[in-house]
Amino acid sequence: MNSTNRNAAAEARGVPETDQLGGKVNRENSLASGPVQGQRGGRRSRAKGDRIERAPLPQPRVACDPRFREMIESTYRCAAHSTVEALMFSLRRGVRVLDKSDTRRRLAELDDGQALEVAERVQRLHAEIAPAWTADEVERLLQLRESIR
Repeated sequence: MNSTNRNAAAEARGVPETDQLGGKVNRENSLASGPVQGQRGGRRSRAKGDRIERAPLPQPRVACDPRFREMIESTYRCAAHSTVEALMFSLRRGVRVLDKSDTRRRLAELDDGQALEVAERVQRLHAEIAPAWTADEVERLLQLRESIR
């Protein structure tokens, strides 16, 4: 059986033509019968004739436009879910917690979408948990957030 037939047979069995690192495998000697020298059977390593052609290394990072960098950073500039939930827990005590430093810090970490979500959630609080906030209280919350950002 020549090497072309071996490669076709390997492809037919579903043997990948690339290794785990993305390099191409030369299957010139891949269908050797019996274990490779130094092994007792089981899963065999590559035979001596198998060559790996490595994929090229990635290019070094280049400086990018500051506007692009700002856009990327603003995409990921939002508070963690746990921060939002901790803020909601503290806001259940009412408007008076807006003067506390922990509440202000958490409020400053929110992005615009998260701030609107918090504003909606405090208006929908159930009576058995805490009184729902009025529109004036929510307005004060959002104004405070804008002033401390």
